[in-house]
Amino acid sequence: MKSIPIFLIASIFLAFPARPAGGQIVVSEETAGFFDHGGVDLNRDGIANLRFSWRYLTTMDFPSSGEASLLEVTPFSGSRILTVESSSAIGIGTYIGPGLSDADWEDRSTRTVTAFHTPGSDVWSGTIGERGYGFVGFSFNAESGTHYGWVRVELDETPYWPGSSASRPRIDSWAYQAQPDMAIAAGQIPEPSRIAAVAALAALTFVVLLRRKRFELNRMA
Repeated sequence: MKSIPIFLIASIFLAFPARPAGGQIVVSEETAGFFDHGGVDLNRDGIANLRFSWRYLTTMDFPSSGEASLLEVTPFSGSRILTVESSSAIGIGTYIGPGLSDADWEDRSTRTVTAFHTPGSDVWSGTIGERGYGFVGFSFNAESGTHYGWVRVELDETPYWPGSSASRPRIDSWAYQAQPDMAIAAGQIPEPSRIAAVAALAALTFVVLLRRKRFELNRMA
């Protein structure tokens, strides 16, 4: 059986288009600051961009009173939160970047990410309750321009309260485009270099061909 030339494999690989949103993506799992009252400084420029917080609501119509627990997010200093169908929790792959309408962004008010109502419900609302995770899209302004990113919110294994069937939401990780005015997809992380991937593929092909050659030589001996 004839071998496929390495250059042909590499050219086929390069023919497939890359993901539309590239750039240099900054990823972090340092999430403790998201619940600080002063907010979190995403790009470490001394200016707070976002703050996540809890709010509890209780009705007083005893004995049918109920409670609602809300995970909320607030933008600061010109930052904005992407909203989709009146919700600030978006699904994986959602476009976050230039070209969206001003109506898709919230730059002042606190928005609810997800809510848990008792009695009458045992799941969190929206995308996070349905899939176990969701994203908050954001943009912030820096000296270099406008940057776009996402925060991942997921349900961990900790019960919301003892005996509860619902888990507690937590901030898992976040990322943003280091290059200004470049879009990012919710959940997108840096891709390996395509050149490095081709090099790895070529090296693997070389090893396979070398082993095959040795096998043929052994058969002829």
